[in-house]
Order: sequence, then structure tokens, then C-alpha cells
Amino acid sequence: MPGGFKGRADKEEKVVVQAESMDKPAEKVVVDGEESCPCGSCLKDVTSEGVCCDLCGNWYHCRCQGISEQLYKALKQFKKELHWFCRGCHAGAEKLLQIVSRIQTKVDRIEEEVVRVTSDIRTELATAIKELRCELKQIDSRITAQETRTTNYQHDLQTSIDSKLSVLEDKVRNETVSGVDGASSKSWADIVSKEVDSKLHGVTAEMTVLQLQAREMQMDKDEQAEITKRKNNVIIHGLPEPEGVSGEERKKKDEDKIVDMLLQIRCDEISITNCVRLGKQPSNPNEKPRPIKLVLVSEGQKDKLLYNAKNLRGRSGLEGVFIHQDLTPAQRLRRHKLVEELKRRQTLGEANLIIVSDRIVQRRTRNNLAALAELTDQTNLVASTRTQTA
Repeated sequence: MPGGFKGRADKEEKVVVQAESMDKPAEKVVVDGEESCPCGSCLKDVTSEGVCCDLCGNWYHCRCQGISEQLYKALKQFKKELHWFCRGCHAGAEKLLQIVSRIQTKVDRIEEEVVRVTSDIRTELATAIKELRCELKQIDSRITAQETRTTNYQHDLQTSIDSKLSVLEDKVRNETVSGVDGASSKSWADIVSKEVDSKLHGVTAEMTVLQLQAREMQMDKDEQAEITKRKNNVIIHGLPEPEGVSGEERKKKDEDKIVDMLLQIRCDEISITNCVRLGKQPSNPNEKPRPIKLVLVSEGQKDKLLYNAKNLRGRSGLEGVFIHQDLTPAQRLRRHKLVEELKRRQTLGEANLIIVSDRIVQRRTRNNLAALAELTDQTNLVASTRTQTA
């Protein structure tokens, strides 16, 4: 889209611009009742076959800028689609277009990443919701089945008690009539009372067991819901408290530190939906910094961050910083017990112990692998010898 051009065929009036400087757009002046504009190169009036630079705004003769007749015709024909820059502005315009092109490329990549992340989030959310609904349905089914069994058991128990009471009543009546031994002197009410107390004690015990089972099932249901709620979260420990007066200022500094940390451990493509310090702000700057909870957009990004967290070791400014999964209170209690057990076993002399999937296992080393390979070879040799003997 050329800024302007002059030609004999399409000019209705003679417009002339006089340039006081080559570095700024020309200014219109009136000469003998007519407007005039000089060429930015030769300073002569541009009366025909002239073009205007889209960057500096000066007019130029085609011959002064080396514009061919074919190019001039193209500029006239496609004036809304083409840009033209003079020789002085061409280099700057080319750099500007390159910068714009790079920016557009980055914008396109960001849009593609946003579309991909959005698709991943929707897919993971749909899968998680479907799994949660299925688990809740199974738990509800188990609770309903348990309630049905309890009702049936109560009915059967009541029927059994009634039947036994009837038999016992007949037996006592017969013994009273016959007067066979002194045991019949016991009143019928005492015998019935003892039998009923015994049966009720058994029913109470069964009901207590059923209530405990129902409570455990509800706790498992709540625990699963809490785990699902925290599945995209991680906790960062050891990141120093930011300085600042307002909460927004401190939060902004925390976010900047986290972005820098993610860059250092090669997790800069991870997207964060929320960042918050846990607990009350310490009054003493020497106190232990509060942990930070990060909420990520997907479980896959959380897993990648936890995997790359090992790269924090030896990073300047990140000494003492570590990251772990956001655990529920029940998971934290189990983790604490495992850590205590690990310390106890290490005190007793056991080495290379680590916690993996709620279990204490021995870290694989080259010596362990060599011993395992030797044991495997010996086992294979024994099996081969037995086969040959047979």
C-alpha cells in the first residue's frame, strides 16, 4: 500500500510538497496560488511519476529512486496492498518487518500452545470426572449393599431370637409342669432375660462392626476426593519470603522467583493457575519461610515438574529449596511415620534406603545390581543342572 504517487493520468490537481529536511516529512507550501512538493532527493518539483515513502512521508521522482516503469505501474495498481520505502528508510523498514515477523511467529506458537494446553486440560478433566463418578458410584453401591445386608441381618436375627424364645418358653413351661429338678425353680423371666441379653450383646457387637466399616468407607471416599482435588498441586519449601509492604507486591515477587526457578530447571513451558503462601506471614525475618502451593493446569505438568525438581541441586540462590506433591493430612501422617522408620533403620546401620510409593526400599547401586546379576546367574546354573540330571 504505497503512501502516495503522482502521475499524469490520475492527477486532478498539482500537489507539491517542499522538504526543509531529508529526515522529516515534507510540508505543503503555496507557490503562485498552487501547491508544490519537491523531490526528497533532487529537491525539484514532483509533477509526474512520483511516489511517497510510507515511513518518512517525503515524495520522490521515480528516476531519483531507481523505480522502473513496471514497478511504478504495480504501485499504482495495488496501492492498497503494497508498501514502498525510500532508500534512506529501506534498511530500517526491513529490520522492523523482521522484528514484526518474529513477534508474529512467537504469537502463533503461544496460540498453538494455549490451544494444546486447553485441549489437554479438557481431556484430563473429562477423564478425572468420569473416573471420580465411577468411583463414587462404586462406593455408593457398596454402602447400599452393606445397608441391605445389615437390614437383612437384623431381620434374620430378630426372627431367630423370636424362634428361640418360643422354644425356650415351651421348654420352661414343660419343666415347670413336670418339676423334674430344682433348676426349674428359676423363674421363666430370669431365663428369658439372660437369653435376650446375650443375643442383644451379639447384635450390638455386629452393629458396631458395621458402623465402623461404614465409617471407614466414608473416610476412604473423602480421602479419594481430597486426593483428586490436590492431584495438580505441588508444594515448594525453602523459597525465601519476599520483601514488600502490600500482599500484591509480595505475591508478584514470589511469582517472579518461581518463574526464574522454572527456567533454571527447564520447566519454563509449565502453566500455573494459582500461587499462594501457606500459613500466617512470619513477623521475624529470620523465621523459616512459609511453603508455597502451586496449582498447575494439568497432572502431566505436575509430574514433569516433580521429575525435574532434582535439577534444583547446586543451583545458585535455590539452596535448601525442594518440591514435593501436595499431600492430604492422611498421606502426610503416613509419610511422617515412614520418615521416622527410615531414620531408625539408618541409625541401626542400614544404608542406601529411600522411600518409594509408601515403602522403604534399598536404592539400587552398582554393587546391588552386580550382586543381583550374580544371584540370577547362580539360580540359572542350578536350574540348568537339575534339568540335565533329570
